[in-house]
Amino acid sequence: MTADECRDLASELRCALIIPTYNNVGTIGAVCREASRWCRDIIVMDDGSTDGTSDVLREKPGGVSVINHPDGKNHGKGAALIAALRHARAMGFERAVTMDADGQHFAEDMGTLLKDEAAHPGSFIIGSRNIEADGMPRKNTFANKFSNFWYRLFTLVDLSDTQSGFRLYPLGAMEGIRFFTPRYEFEVEVAVRMAWRGIRVVNVPIRVAYPEDRVSHFRPFADFARISVLNTVLFLIALVWFYPVRAWRWLRDGEWKSQLPKGESASRSASAVAFGVMMSVMPIWGFQTVAALGGAQLLRLNKIIVAAAANVSLPPFIPFIVYGAMRLGGWVCGIDVHLSLADASMENTGGNAVAYAIGSVMLGIAMGIVAWPVTWVVLRLVRR
Repeated sequence: MTADECRDLASELRCALIIPTYNNVGTIGAVCREASRWCRDIIVMDDGSTDGTSDVLREKPGGVSVINHPDGKNHGKGAALIAALRHARAMGFERAVTMDADGQHFAEDMGTLLKDEAAHPGSFIIGSRNIEADGMPRKNTFANKFSNFWYRLFTLVDLSDTQSGFRLYPLGAMEGIRFFTPRYEFEVEVAVRMAWRGIRVVNVPIRVAYPEDRVSHFRPFADFARISVLNTVLFLIALVWFYPVRAWRWLRDGEWKSQLPKGESASRSASAVAFGVMMSVMPIWGFQTVAALGGAQLLRLNKIIVAAAANVSLPPFIPFIVYGAMRLGGWVCGIDVHLSLADASMENTGGNAVAYAIGSVMLGIAMGIVAWPVTWVVLRLVRR
């Protein structure tokens, strides 16, 4: 994409380019002039610079628009971004691309983000750096992989780069959100909150440079501690809110149907469920899934369905399974079993191991027989 095409597309999408800066006197002028080749509407947020950056910006290099906090003090990158994004929204922009002021980003990569946004309007797009490339500081590589892991845990979305500052924000989707964090960790929080709102969050490839004289304001200990606190808060919110809501939507919207095997008869799928359920109760604790998969291979059943069904013996259900197996086995063998449901556990089978083994086999067969018609009916109904 040429510079003129990028400028035209940015105008068509009502997209501004935002550059937050704090004490980047050595690079801010060149960054602004280069950025102006690729975007007509550039907002520079001066976050209380004290090194002469403000003097450079008074000259409005590249014709940029400069804004400041009302008190003129430094409030952190997150606060600077939030203020600039709200300012862009108030000016009527619908989107904003952000890039750093230290010279590490290439302004022409803005076209890559805009092309994806044009194809998928309303997305939250993060530029993905090649984190294994030569020149990327080792601490950046570790921090990014660490952040990617937590992001996947919070949102169930797999990204290759969650920390890049070169990103496109859908401004309308951010309205009404009160963010927790005012500093570096904001860029993690906003990506998580966008995913929680159902916004498409995606990576697109960008280039990056790490000049030796670039200025970084990241404080390894203080900022990492803040990020750790944020991760704890987000995990708790995901646990009590996001996961249950996501599961409900998965069921309500029928997304689970896409997980059903294609081209397989209801009878075969029901057989896989029945076999998996039966194996889950067999008296081979710790080896049920392995044995179930081996049996699925011999019987040519769907291994994914068998493995899922073989895990119905989860901890909350184990007392019921043990109690039922013991009672059934005792009845068949004529053994008087003294066991209450409250005391039912693998450790309490005691001298009644024979009764338990026989009962669990019979219980597994019975559960499999019941599971087959139930699964068959359900599959026939959902596949209509």
